[in-house]
Amino acid sequence: MIRVLLDTDHVSLHERGYLPLRALAAIHFQQKLFTAFVTLRVHSMRLVQDLPGTCQGEIRLQVARKHRKVAHAFVTELELRRAEHQLRRLDKEAMRQLGLPEDKGAH
Repeated sequence: MIRVLLDTDHVSLHERGYLPLRALAAIHFQQKLFTAFVTLRVHSMRLVQDLPGTCQGEIRLQVARKHRKVAHAFVTELELRRAEHQLRRLDKEAMRQLGLPEDKGAH
């Protein structure tokens, strides 16, 4: 079993390392009648090659029925954090291109 923990700027795969948010290409929650899964897709297969259940840069985590609501909330929170991370990166890039100093208190 792999325990997944969410921190401010990475996803921790308990006792297996972590994935920086910038390494995630996509995250999905899929629920069917009897099963539910969280799928993490990464930009580089090297980051997940040693994890069980990994196929072509994707980690597919099965979710127990009693944890489905938490897993769905986890995916929603992670998507929000990814979007915020991407906005900060784009803000910094735009400030650099415009030659303006970075605003440290903006986010």
